[in-house]
Amino acid sequence: MKHSNKKNIYMVQVDLAYGESEKAVYLPYAIGLLAAYAWQDDIIKNNYKIGEFVFTRDDIDDTIDTFENPYLVGFSNYVWNFEYNKVFAERLKKQYPECLIVFGGHNVPPDTSLLEDCPYIDMLIHGEGEEAFKSLLLSLHKNESLADVLNISYRDEENQPVSTTKVQVSCPLDDYPSPYLSGLFDSLMEKNSQYTFCAILETSRDCPFGCAFCDWGQLRSKTRRFSKEQAMQEIEWFSKHKIAYIWGADPNFGMFDDDIEMAKSLIDAKQNTGYPLIFNVNYSKTKADNVFLINKLLNESKMSRGVPLSFQSFSPVVLKNICRENMNLKDFSGLIAKYNEAGVTTYSELIIGLPGETYESFCRGIGILFEAGQHKTVNIYSFELLCNSSLGSPESIEKYEFETVRIPLVRLHCAPESEDITEYSNVVISNNSMNRDMWKRSSLFYNSIQCFHNFGLLRCFAIYLYYEHGIKYEDFYMQLQKWMESNSASVCGQIYQKLNNCYDGVLAGKGGLYYSNPVFGHIVWAYSEAMYLDIVLGFEDFYKEIESFLRTFGIEQQIYSDLLGYQKIIIKRPHISEQSLRLNYNFYDYFSNVYQNEKKDLEQKENKIRTKDPKSWDTWIDYARENVWWGRNENRNIISDIKVEFI
Repeated sequence: MKHSNKKNIYMVQVDLAYGESEKAVYLPYAIGLLAAYAWQDDIIKNNYKIGEFVFTRDDIDDTIDTFENPYLVGFSNYVWNFEYNKVFAERLKKQYPECLIVFGGHNVPPDTSLLEDCPYIDMLIHGEGEEAFKSLLLSLHKNESLADVLNISYRDEENQPVSTTKVQVSCPLDDYPSPYLSGLFDSLMEKNSQYTFCAILETSRDCPFGCAFCDWGQLRSKTRRFSKEQAMQEIEWFSKHKIAYIWGADPNFGMFDDDIEMAKSLIDAKQNTGYPLIFNVNYSKTKADNVFLINKLLNESKMSRGVPLSFQSFSPVVLKNICRENMNLKDFSGLIAKYNEAGVTTYSELIIGLPGETYESFCRGIGILFEAGQHKTVNIYSFELLCNSSLGSPESIEKYEFETVRIPLVRLHCAPESEDITEYSNVVISNNSMNRDMWKRSSLFYNSIQCFHNFGLLRCFAIYLYYEHGIKYEDFYMQLQKWMESNSASVCGQIYQKLNNCYDGVLAGKGGLYYSNPVFGHIVWAYSEAMYLDIVLGFEDFYKEIESFLRTFGIEQQIYSDLLGYQKIIIKRPHISEQSLRLNYNFYDYFSNVYQNEKKDLEQKENKIRTKDPKSWDTWIDYARENVWWGRNENRNIISDIKVEFI
């Protein structure tokens, strides 16, 4: 068949570019997988031509003008591109009414509602797309009934939306060729050399767990694996093509012993070529030894951004509602100490707004994490209803009385969107256990926790008061929250009030969960990051003002003075590279022992500490980018180079 007679197929998977001066973008892995698998087939190869992939959020009309008589355009959808894709598809349909428009991906609901709401969309692919997309192209070429194509929805002869039989795909992943090794991205990268490219590495698929909030949970099944040989070749490809950042798509990396070899291969690749720079992935919840070894190796090669040790909630009611079991706290505490000793950063994750949670239980859960030794990073996410999750079903929404608000999607550390197409999140702001006021207060509490404890501004005081005065962590920070509300003119009170107003906007559906300040660059920040940065701007005033709060706990004067001095000197600041401080108490060893889960009595021992930051951070933009954005999970904003001299 002549080349000119082939029908033109285009694929769209767009994303925002990260960063400010050097833009980083992901290669469109999902559509690459579909194309690589389908174009193995000779019939498809001989009758269809694949056009250039659309992977960045460029002007829609300009992009459509590059299309040449499109026969079918496939869109990969998730929360970060869904609205853009719908506008793109509608304009495309107006210009090419005969073009078939196919939507697939995580944001495609399991029913036909998207076809009913969007008349310009012709077909939906539900779940994994490789088999359905290939079968769809073959059926269209042969002019066969679409009723025999599994896992799709379309309009029948009477223009009524219908769905075909849905089955869970169990095809061996060895059958799926790599879009990287197939050369599908070569032209794209050559023509877009202005970008730094990131990529997805997928060595396994499916998840044996059934967390109700996750859209992987609906696919609970035995894990399938891609061939080890292909994964190793992809790693070599990443290294050769200078891929900077790799996100592992596996839900449970480390579950298999072979994953250790994968990690070693990534490390070898970086040692040979300098790439990839970073590897991040979801780790196994059951193979702690494998996960520890992998992260120890990655950390030694400066490729790790930290290890997630997640809980989502500590409430037994919530855990039952979300079909989840957490690890034993004693084991968790031991892991924290083990990772700390090895110099590997860990972080834990919680979700706010889950069914069964209250303000008190949420705050207590954070306190439990701190008591177990997780002082460095607790990442807390808003509960978003995903259309393919169990909790996103109509039955669950009615049962738990979920109230959601549609707000602009948070894409942190990207430039604020200047275009008129806004992406949205459906965030749960109340349920039958947590009303709107509790949700806002819980949200303000966790931002304070991340600012003052995880970023370290008051962490030393919280730890000291817990061990020496018996004050629970959550009680300390709940009292701080009340103090900020009563002292709105203070440095931290002002930013707290700003965030309070931001949350009022969110509850009214008029704002998003992000904050910007041009002092720190033309990108958006999480509320907690913004809170920390704004306070460090007023560093000295903050610590003068906060004394009226800290003095209420009755710390003996000499200890208080030393503790305040130590607390201040460990925080990195722009334009300051070295500092020294004379102390009467050995706070360095005191806190070092706490982080190793080996708390010892505070020694009254005269000493002089010297702190050194290898960079002086000439600009706030550099300071914010490297310490708060890139170094958040590693607590990079806290000085680690501390020398102690006993007098």
